[in-house]
Amino acid sequence: MNTLHKASGEGDNKAPNQWLRTKHAKELITELEAKLLKENQTAYLQSGQKVVEVTNGGTSPGTYAHELIAVSYAGWVRADFQLDVNQAFIDFKSGKSSIDLGNMPSLKHLTGRFEELRNMVARDEKQEAELLTVCSLIMNARKKTKGVHITPKYIEATNGHVALRMEHGIKTRKDIIVKFDGAVPAKAETTELVFNKEPLAVHRDAHGLRIGFTAIRLLDARYPDLDRVIPTTVDESVIPPVQGEYMSYPAKMFGRDSKMVSVKLAPSGETTACRLLFDNTVCTQFGNPQFVVMPIRFKQEDYPGPSQ
Repeated sequence: MNTLHKASGEGDNKAPNQWLRTKHAKELITELEAKLLKENQTAYLQSGQKVVEVTNGGTSPGTYAHELIAVSYAGWVRADFQLDVNQAFIDFKSGKSSIDLGNMPSLKHLTGRFEELRNMVARDEKQEAELLTVCSLIMNARKKTKGVHITPKYIEATNGHVALRMEHGIKTRKDIIVKFDGAVPAKAETTELVFNKEPLAVHRDAHGLRIGFTAIRLLDARYPDLDRVIPTTVDESVIPPVQGEYMSYPAKMFGRDSKMVSVKLAPSGETTACRLLFDNTVCTQFGNPQFVVMPIRFKQEDYPGPSQ
């Protein structure tokens, strides 16, 4: 669980020991231990392999947990993180990995351990937990990719909490991740990417005049699959809470002529991404943008309704 916490990129307030103190975590642990006992899996419990085991010393200190506990902890950290961790666990246990380790140089040090664990039949709960955390590190590396994804149809960007996809309307076969080594001028109306010996971005204003350059780099990485993030259904019976900061993003992105940008919320559930739908003017000018915000974890009592 400590490795999961590190992979999430969150602070100490999302550490495993903070979650283990919650009422929900305690109830979940009690229920799972009772279920394992009922299913005659007492060998694990009697040998010290409890659903949560804290090791303070030895060669492998840390907090280890049953896979169901680990996935629940990931959900407490962030809803999108739980989806990635859960999918990673399913994919790697079934051998259906779509992750190319060769495209992730920063994770080469994990390759040997990953292959060793992947070929194991993880009967021991501690081994399963280690397999899960190694997989989550690899999945999370994709999410933390700093760059803009350009495909034959879309421009995509995400920080792990929000995601944006727009149609660029340009004929290209490229599928690349571009990192800008500098700021884009505020008055830039268009940006042209020039791929020569030293790739760069050329910025022009509304009159087509060149107003600046930015050095760019092509990143050798795998970008998050936004098809798995952007909902295709709407559930108007719920309104999930989100970070207030992200609600200002539409005006910052599309408020070129006016700070008034009309949006309509299109939630898909309390724990899944919420789309923000834009009017025809924004869709026409900016390539039918699809903008989604991941909800934050909440308790109903934290958001009191209107007084009766």
